[in-house]
Amino acid sequence: MSLSRRLACAILPLAAPIAAQAQEHGLPADLRERGEVALQQAVRDATSDQLVLLVASHPDDQYLHPAVILRLQHGWRVAVALMTRGEGGQNVSGSETGDALAARRSHETELCAARLGLQIQHLDRPDS
Repeated sequence: MSLSRRLACAILPLAAPIAAQAQEHGLPADLRERGEVALQQAVRDATSDQLVLLVASHPDDQYLHPAVILRLQHGWRVAVALMTRGEGGQNVSGSETGDALAARRSHETELCAARLGLQIQHLDRPDS
């Protein structure tokens, strides 16, 4: 049995008592959920050593769905290489264009990646 599997087997039995203790001490539901979800993700992470690279042209391309499935359901580490920052695209949700649009899309992408545990690499190619 691999070290990561042995570690997961050691950690997993602790999940239920920790969740019960959090509930017993009256922590708000949102804090309990984040703790439980984080613990479940840590167990998934400990049982998988897979790394996948997804490549997309723009920050608003359709890479997010497979990234979430691989990260949250399978515990794989997910890296995303974005060729551009999307400065050449259209903006239906605001007035930003060009560099301002690139900054907005980059910021949104980084926030999302941090929340989901994704690694983002911007390759900064021109968006034409």
